[in-house]
Amino acid sequence: LIAKDPDGLNVKQASCVCGGEHGYYPAEWIAPLYENRWIPVEGTRIARKADAQSLADLLRGGEWTLASLDDNPAAVKLLEAIGVTRFDLTRSFMAATNEERVEQDKAFTKILTSTGGDLNPVSKVAEYMKDDPGLFAHIVERQESMRIVHRNQCLGAHVENLVRQSLESEGFIVKRTGTGSDFEIETDDAGSLNLARGDKSWLIEVKATRYSEVRMTYTQAITAERRRDGFLLCVVPIDRAKPHPELEDVRASMRFVSDIGARLHEPMQRLRDFRVSEGKVTAYYSDGVQLVIDPSAPRVSVANSVWENDGFPLDNLRGKLR
Repeated sequence: LIAKDPDGLNVKQASCVCGGEHGYYPAEWIAPLYENRWIPVEGTRIARKADAQSLADLLRGGEWTLASLDDNPAAVKLLEAIGVTRFDLTRSFMAATNEERVEQDKAFTKILTSTGGDLNPVSKVAEYMKDDPGLFAHIVERQESMRIVHRNQCLGAHVENLVRQSLESEGFIVKRTGTGSDFEIETDDAGSLNLARGDKSWLIEVKATRYSEVRMTYTQAITAERRRDGFLLCVVPIDRAKPHPELEDVRASMRFVSDIGARLHEPMQRLRDFRVSEGKVTAYYSDGVQLVIDPSAPRVSVANSVWENDGFPLDNLRGKLR
């Protein structure tokens, strides 16, 4: 019928005795499709009127696909003529049960809420996913990566707070610093003089880890190298069986490395040489410190042997720094 009478789906206007204009479909065959019960219910002798759900049940499981509507605008017009929107048919076609439809509604509501009701980004994402079927897997991977980063950031902030409490309980005055380190410590002895060798105060970089290494950024490594004797690396190993450590866990496990600046000197010199010569070196290892050279974000990896063999606990901190 669509093929034989395409003009029948084009709405026309007619004058009415009410004095107004009304739209109508020239195709008289649309009326029985809209008014009659003609769609069979599988396994019964019952027929239903045409709506999104009955059409979806009729079409589901066959060769027909939703994508065919993209190539058949007349079919979309027919759906509109009998009061079925493309969205409703898609929703019903893809969800066979009420439970599935409820989950669909929740998901779509979340999407609309996240964009403030703006359909443009939703449409763009749909286009991108159509052009690149692997995009969704990439989004899931990125989301998982962001979740891990967020979890690690929360753990790091929690551990930093416990380290600060531990230092303060030992009589140190702790100040938050910024880029390159986490804290600067002073002692309350002798009128709150800086705890120092010579006239240098001590910076502390805190690293929590579940693994056999910790990583320092380029900025942190440069700060440690420049401050040398005035820089401490504080490593807090995290027990995998207890992912949310408490104060006593952190106090007992934290280890301080006082010579990390000296250990970093040779690897950082290699990095400077690499940047000047634009060399092809990808890694350099020295004294428990590995330099992983990535032009966009070089990192320094410190092996657990450094803090396990040469690190000292909180109880020894005051004595080691005098």
